[in-house]
Amino acid sequence: MREKLHILYQLQDLDRKVAQRTRDLKSHPVLEEFKALKESYLGKKSEMDALQEELNAWKKKMKKAEMHIHHISHDIKELKGKLYSGEISSTKELSQYEKKVQGKEKEKNSREEELLALMEEVELEEERIAGLRQQLKKALSHVKEVQNQGMLEINRLKGEIEELNRNREDLRRQADPLLLEQYDRDAGKLGGFVIARVKNNMCEGCRVFLSSSVLSILDNPGVKLKCENCGRILLKD
Repeated sequence: MREKLHILYQLQDLDRKVAQRTRDLKSHPVLEEFKALKESYLGKKSEMDALQEELNAWKKKMKKAEMHIHHISHDIKELKGKLYSGEISSTKELSQYEKKVQGKEKEKNSREEELLALMEEVELEEERIAGLRQQLKKALSHVKEVQNQGMLEINRLKGEIEELNRNREDLRRQADPLLLEQYDRDAGKLGGFVIARVKNNMCEGCRVFLSSSVLSILDNPGVKLKCENCGRILLKD
């Protein structure tokens, strides 16, 4: 019996290691770091996309302003052509044309000032986008670096889990079927700690001292006995 319990104890040790490695895998710090970096990268990308939309809007306004100035310049040219053609002899009509030219030139100056302001906005937006693009490039490089490092760590843990599971299956094949059935049944309610060694006359599971009569019974290698306090199967070497 004692030898059979030793096999179960080794199985239990492997099961607990598999559970711990699985928890390590799910909560590995590199995963949280990668998640945070990815969110930061996506945030910067979203910011850059918004700026790009703003830039496109400014460029459309700038193009519209340029077209408007072009049309005003064309109107001024026609008005001046008419004004200085010599075809107009009336002083009143000449004065009217001069006022029209002045009005168009004033409008043109105003539009040109607007265009300059738009050009400045476009330049600022382009500078901001260029800065963000550099940040994104560095952030993406860091994300990939952490991702590669994380994959190495994760693959290492997965490899350990696979190796532990292979050894675990070997032990399950060696285990006594009835004891294995009991082990599987009790593992859930006892937190995966079914077999408890006797250490310093105490149950390893609940740290309660065992009576001399229980210790005496456990000296018999053919006996299977549970701790009266926690219900774990006791294993005495």
